[in-house]
Amino acid sequence: MIEIDILPASHETKSGDAILIRIGNFSYNKNEPNSQKVILIDSGYSDTAEIIENHLINIYNTKTIDIAFITHPDSDHI
Repeated sequence: MIEIDILPASHETKSGDAILIRIGNFSYNKNEPNSQKVILIDSGYSDTAEIIENHLINIYNTKTIDIAFITHPDSDHI
């Protein structure tokens, strides 16, 4: 399976985004184990970390990002 989630880059601005991609065998049931890899493309502003962490924990049932890509060094991407 593959899932792509586009998260806002900040609580305060509409510019930029952080993209999380989840691949592998995964479940939305927190009682079932996941065999997944999580990829982050761009990470947004510093306050985006909380948005990403909450999504990882509440939706993906993990705190782990396996691969991260930063496409360019603008502040809404890093």
